[in-house]
Amino acid sequence: MEQALTGWLQLARSRPHLYVFMFAPPSPNPDALIAAANEAQDEFLALVSDSTQTDDPLRVAALLLATTHGVAGLEQAGQLGTTKWGMTGAELLGLAIGRLAS
Repeated sequence: MEQALTGWLQLARSRPHLYVFMFAPPSPNPDALIAAANEAQDEFLALVSDSTQTDDPLRVAALLLATTHGVAGLEQAGQLGTTKWGMTGAELLGLAIGRLAS
């Protein structure tokens, strides 16, 4: 699970335009996009379910993705760093994962 979320964060850092495009409104004929997104969601839900002791992996997955997206956005805006918050984006993400996985 941590590896998957870190991968998202790396994508946001290395290819910010692609990352933003991933959250753009779908095309007029989004069937293939929806199918791919559903498949990716199922895989991520399985990771969350296997990595946590939650009874509600859908909500935990949503919280983790929102956290990762927030970290990426703060990094891109230059608002996240050790000077201001005392930790890097990767450390913040690790903290969130650790708290939710226990």
